[in-house]
Amino acid sequence: MNSPRFRRVYDLHDDLVRVAHIQNATVESLEFGLVPEHGIFASDAWWKAIIDGVIPTHSVTGRITRVYMGSMNDWPEFEMEDDGGVKITWSQFGSVPGAKDAYVTGRLVRVDYVRQKPKSTEVFQHIDTPIRVWVEDAS
Repeated sequence: MNSPRFRRVYDLHDDLVRVAHIQNATVESLEFGLVPEHGIFASDAWWKAIIDGVIPTHSVTGRITRVYMGSMNDWPEFEMEDDGGVKITWSQFGSVPGAKDAYVTGRLVRVDYVRQKPKSTEVFQHIDTPIRVWVEDAS
């Protein structure tokens, strides 16, 4: 049996708008944004900390179990189930053409992410931030 082929649908390096929003919130706000422990989010120093293992990278692979609009029915999300049966919800980030169409129930997906500390921990103690997403290729 052949192993499934994956195609990259998201890379944080390419998501300049999202990076700018998070960096701005980090610099301009006392309560929003991320704690810049190892440099500002997605800066050269931050990426170096990831490459050096100072900021650990985590990966989760599983099947997409649901694709839907979350929040106030205005934010595309997907739910996945990993091999251990744990369900996780992620935003449908995309940085390549056709990325939105890749998120289909039943397809395998892999999310590489880093765990970041928000400035305010009233709601979350940490935020799992995708740096790359791959989805099983339909072809």
